[in-house]
Amino acid sequence: MPVESKEIDGDGMKIILKQQELDNDDPPPMEDQDETVEESVSTWRVCLMGTINNKVFAVILIFLTIYALFGDDIRLAASEKPDDGIFFTISIIALAFFTIELLVNMVAKPGYVRITSHADRSAF
Repeated sequence: MPVESKEIDGDGMKIILKQQELDNDDPPPMEDQDETVEESVSTWRVCLMGTINNKVFAVILIFLTIYALFGDDIRLAASEKPDDGIFFTISIIALAFFTIELLVNMVAKPGYVRITSHADRSAF
């Protein structure tokens, strides 16, 4: 069974897209429309992973993480009450970026979130 693979490397993360030829033992192929939908989902995942693994996005998240850790302390120590709006706006922007990163990772990385049934959760 010949296999073609295309590897896309983004900061250590490898996404492998495989296209296989059918053997005589394999079931008949699905409709062309289903394959197109599957290919477009893979393309979207590759695009999302490219965004998350982008160095500019990573640098923005690093600065926002440092701000999230120390921004409120700097606000209390070095600013007056009228400046609070600026710090709160930056905090909301940081929260939005962290939420976007979480959601994109959930969608793009298979297995990023493990969903268990209620019975599994109640066992602990």
